[in-house]
Amino acid sequence: MRSLVWMIGLLCLGSRYAGSSTLKMKYSYSSDYEIVLDERSVKDNSLVYSACIVGEFRKELNCSITLFSFPDAKIIGESTCPGNYLVADKVRNITKEFQLRRLFGDYVAFVWADEDQDDTDKKRLVLSIVNMSSCERTDHEFQTQIEQFHIVVYEQTFDVYYRDKQYCGNFLCGKTFDRRSRVINGPATSYLPSEYFYNSTRMCSVKADAASKGHFVITPNTFNLVSSYYGKKIEMGAVPFDARVATYDCSREYLGYCWLTHTKRIVNCEQFNRAGRRILSAVENLNYDPGTWMAMRNLGPHDLLIMTNECSGLDSCTGGHVKFHVLRKPVDLNRAVDLYQLSGLECGSAVAISSEVVQREDDRVCATVACHDVAVGGADQSISFLSRCFLE
Repeated sequence: MRSLVWMIGLLCLGSRYAGSSTLKMKYSYSSDYEIVLDERSVKDNSLVYSACIVGEFRKELNCSITLFSFPDAKIIGESTCPGNYLVADKVRNITKEFQLRRLFGDYVAFVWADEDQDDTDKKRLVLSIVNMSSCERTDHEFQTQIEQFHIVVYEQTFDVYYRDKQYCGNFLCGKTFDRRSRVINGPATSYLPSEYFYNSTRMCSVKADAASKGHFVITPNTFNLVSSYYGKKIEMGAVPFDARVATYDCSREYLGYCWLTHTKRIVNCEQFNRAGRRILSAVENLNYDPGTWMAMRNLGPHDLLIMTNECSGLDSCTGGHVKFHVLRKPVDLNRAVDLYQLSGLECGSAVAISSEVVQREDDRVCATVACHDVAVGGADQSISFLSRCFLE
């Protein structure tokens, strides 16, 4: 059962950061729930997560999906949709494999899986598209593995790419969905070779509104640009082998990638343009020890927003000691500027984290962090969320 521990909203007008606003909340859950929070749960200054209970015989899944948003200093939006998911086939069991993505507007994609109880390699995925305003839901089935299932979101549509060797051979299959959850294209063989796609592969479109300019694809070893023209592949560079923490962004038709190594007080960033050419390679020295939280955003060529957290000398970097720094690496300066610092997120033993930093149309910068925290012993767990917007 969910309970609200605290929620705080604050508008600050007279401080050093005039016009800044803060939202902070925390929900607690019992250990019976499977909490779904991943690296992309925070998007557009909002948080989406789900809390699920798998039935005793793994034939039924009961989930609540929550979309929590903070569009400005005076409005807090929250919507929760319960859902019951059933396995009709007696020889199949629900697995604990999930994906959750914010699409556009109030739409959310929730992916769950079941498997043949005699042959666990025979997986089935169900893509549930939920309208969080009305809780209406549309389900679509796929015969594939969840690690070979990728959702790419555009402004008005989204694509699903998945492995189906029988239908699409050595390429990923693709389907395009509109805002009403209808399939408007596919299934069809895409130009994306399946050999590039692993469990840890990340993919995003070059253009925000369509796949017409291809996709940036980050495999465990290389940065790639895969063109929509017969799948032409440009290998842009090698993924750093010594990265212990990394983050990426594909906004404004650039691929930005920042990472931390075990060398203390250094953050590394690269930026590639839509032609696949590296246009920025930067090494920034910090005046603090960074932890495991990172986010970044392209503002333009050679212009980045970067967020890291400070460990303050603690190995675990948890609890009330976590402090976040928002940095800007502008085109006209040799080093990054520390724009803002925020603290107050309570995460004692985080098992999943998600973070984002963006610049809004009103020029305010918003930093948002969330975590799934499990208490020592696993008796209780919680979701915590902190968002702050400010003018540079």
